[in-house]
Amino acid sequence: MQTATKGVTLRKKIFQNEILEIRGSYVPATAELEYLQIARRLELYGIHPEGVTDRNRTKLNIGVSFQGISVLLEMKRIYLYTWDNVEKIVFSGKTFSVSLKHRPVSFSISEIISSPY
Repeated sequence: MQTATKGVTLRKKIFQNEILEIRGSYVPATAELEYLQIARRLELYGIHPEGVTDRNRTKLNIGVSFQGISVLLEMKRIYLYTWDNVEKIVFSGKTFSVSLKHRPVSFSISEIISSPY
């Protein structure tokens, strides 16, 4: 997971540099509003990724946000299951399953690698 952590750290530094360039000409309230506008356009905004493996032992990350459930490979979103398509979520032992309304199969991720919760 070090590569994922380095990727997130690099994205944060790039984001902070963009903010420093923009905010120089704004009063604090305007700078804060612009900061929030930029942040909400980020693909991983509001997602706390958790390390998991799938059935094929592929290391992935999964995160929950206001949009739905995101599946990430090397910190790039490969799937987004929006809330309106999610029918049922089940967590049993080390298996996390999502049943979708328009698909007869469920997407499962097992063997949670690490979680602070």
